[in-house]
Amino acid sequence: MRHAALTMTSRDYPALRTWLLHYGRWCGPENLYVLSHGGDPEHHRLAADLAPGAHVIDISRETLAKFDQRRMRALWDFRRTIEDRHDIVWQMDTDELLFQDPATPLALPKRAAFALGLNLFPSGGRFSGQYSKAVATWGSSKLRRHGVQLEGWKSYRPEVVPGLFLVHTKYSDAEALRTANETRREIARGSEGGLPGLVWRHAEATAARHIATTSNLPLGRWDAEVARLTLLLKTRYRTLPNSRSILPPHYQSGVRVTPPSWIRLPSSCTSGIAPHSSGSGPSSGYRAGETTRLNERACP
Repeated sequence: MRHAALTMTSRDYPALRTWLLHYGRWCGPENLYVLSHGGDPEHHRLAADLAPGAHVIDISRETLAKFDQRRMRALWDFRRTIEDRHDIVWQMDTDELLFQDPATPLALPKRAAFALGLNLFPSGGRFSGQYSKAVATWGSSKLRRHGVQLEGWKSYRPEVVPGLFLVHTKYSDAEALRTANETRREIARGSEGGLPGLVWRHAEATAARHIATTSNLPLGRWDAEVARLTLLLKTRYRTLPNSRSILPPHYQSGVRVTPPSWIRLPSSCTSGIAPHSSGSGPSSGYRAGETTRLNERACP
């Protein structure tokens, strides 16, 4: 099975660096696609250095009006041009890394794949309904607002992929957080219509509050929180009838957890990705200095 990974970014260099390293090991560098919002030469340089063979596609940044709608449309339109070359196209932001529990074989659903979301902080992880996102679709189904837009939405239930976790890394890396906050403030304070609101406008204060709150939470059990969030995602999902969409629930765990050893960021890696990476499936962690795929178990 051939996997690809797709993202869209403006600046966000620290997060893009980690994204390229992580998904290069998962999919193979030649199966990575980065939409560079505004055509940033630094995106091209990072890809050439860290993931030789990755594709960086420049797209216009003439207007930020209706930012989210335009962004999702650009990603969807581009996905349709590459889907016939791949069995699955994973779509995430640059600060979102997918990990598959090495004890659980990857089993893909038929219409849309949801992963369990984990916000990563300096003090540990905190499970999140918001980041329990749909990360891949098939057929006419579309990713939309962390969820999925599809026909037959009234009878649809989110398809949670067993053992698949989306790790939101923004709060765990000070440099990445600073860069992301600068970009968010710039967008939110624009004068055009349809821009993100207060959370982006006051990104630094929002991030500081999340970090402080999580550091004061009691420590919980990983397995118990996984079971809780899986049930919530299947039973307390939200619906948007006007757009025929299913979204994950509003939920923040009341405890923090210690992530298992196979969830590890590639920040300690010292060089790029081997061009011959197989592109056959998920990563299960990193060890310092490694430059080749770590999980050689092919996906079904």
